Amino acid sequence: MRRFAENPDEIRLFILCRFPSISPTSYWLRWLYPAWWKYIVYALIMRGTSRAHKTDCSSRFLLRVPNAAGIGDQIVTSWSEAYLLARHYGLTFVHHPFVESPHDTCDWEDFLGFGIGETQIQQILTYKDLKTVWLPPMSLANQDNISLLGRIINQIYPQNNILFRLPRNIYLQTALDQSDTMPAIYSKKYRATRRKWPVEVSFDVRHLHIGVHIRRGDVSKLKETNLQQWRWRWVSDVYYLNVLRDLLAVIEDMPCVVHIFSDGSEAELCAFRQVPYCVFHLDGDPKHAFHGLVSADVLVSSPSAFSICAGKISSGVKLIGGHFDQAQFRLFVPETADWIRVESDGHLSHCAKMEVREQLADRSRASVFPARQARHAY
Repeated sequence: MRRFAENPDEIRLFILCRFPSISPTSYWLRWLYPAWWKYIVYALIMRGTSRAHKTDCSSRFLLRVPNAAGIGDQIVTSWSEAYLLARHYGLTFVHHPFVESPHDTCDWEDFLGFGIGETQIQQILTYKDLKTVWLPPMSLANQDNISLLGRIINQIYPQNNILFRLPRNIYLQTALDQSDTMPAIYSKKYRATRRKWPVEVSFDVRHLHIGVHIRRGDVSKLKETNLQQWRWRWVSDVYYLNVLRDLLAVIEDMPCVVHIFSDGSEAELCAFRQVPYCVFHLDGDPKHAFHGLVSADVLVSSPSAFSICAGKISSGVKLIGGHFDQAQFRLFVPETADWIRVESDGHLSHCAKMEVREQLADRSRASVFPARQARHAY
């Protein structure tokens, strides 16, 4: 019973493993957690009243272990959610290193540098007087549950020296909007890391560089195993070809190079041989692909968190399908002028073409192009 109380998350994960049909955010799983029992007792006694407590955020922490997923997914649904929730609840964010991605073997932890300047899990584990509280599993897709979790944190456990732990292997679907806050944080951390550990970019500064991310590898396999997921994630060659055709027509007076970054094979992407000034970067180092997307003057994004996170760091122009940021993905695409929406078939509307021209003209007047900055600063 003592072990059960100290780590109810182990019991929950055991139940989910044995009974996979149970939802990870099932209401009944909350009853495994002492924090939930205390909240129910508190609610019955206080009957809706609340007490104000003064707390010291420097001794109250929030930790989340990233889900075992692709690095884009880990950034958006684990790291960023925990970062914003800690800020929302008045806690100190604890950085847990990114876990190994099932799609690659890259050391994303050191490459991204997101943990630099944050409280580290190794540091927290040395605090002898720290009490660990496991928070019950629940979807945070609505404000009611966000407020409920806040009451558990700030009313049931108002004392200092507490480490709150979010449940593992779960998608919280947090409703807190990341699009206004997180891009600047990503960019600051990533650029500081690249200044310390540069990555070579062989972009000719005399050309405009267009980066195109085409997700194929794992998505292609979904057609046989999960047709619904495949339909959500698959983007046809026609979409990208239409984007490039319209984009190249807009910038026809500028010498350019089109860089195709993909985990697909050259045979799969043979349709792009017709694109002028095209260079393929296939099945290479994902870190170099990520940096190439960050460094592109114009990024044609896929609906993958990998390229969208790169776009949030990039100071270039980003073209993205207006239908990509679906509710089930929660990619939090910024609504800023450098993110330009594309029609669902890939064509650029007249308005989108004007926006591209204006964005590139602004960068030309300021002599600020990401590919040139990447070559000199990184």
